[in-house]
Amino acid sequence: TRGFGKKSRPAKSVLGGQLGYVHLLRPTPELWTRSLRHRTQIVHELDAGYVTFNLNLRPNMTVVESGTGSGAMSHAILRTIAPGGRLHTFEFNRHRT
Repeated sequence: TRGFGKKSRPAKSVLGGQLGYVHLLRPTPELWTRSLRHRTQIVHELDAGYVTFNLNLRPNMTVVESGTGSGAMSHAILRTIAPGGRLHTFEFNRHRT
């Protein structure tokens, strides 16, 4: 097996044609957000950056978020307030948890 970021060739052709290469990427919050089943509105990277910038969020702050949803915005907030910040979040809709 090869690690993340390494070029790897599959054992046989998946598409029935020439063999290609696959690049394995280390999972990031952004890739995780794109792979989730969307039950709620997703806040993508550029929008999350805009929100965290305009809220003037800084490391070690405490933030309260209402409506956790998919957790995409929570990831962005946590990365902004790390390493010592705290995020308190609550999802009102039981079926979304």
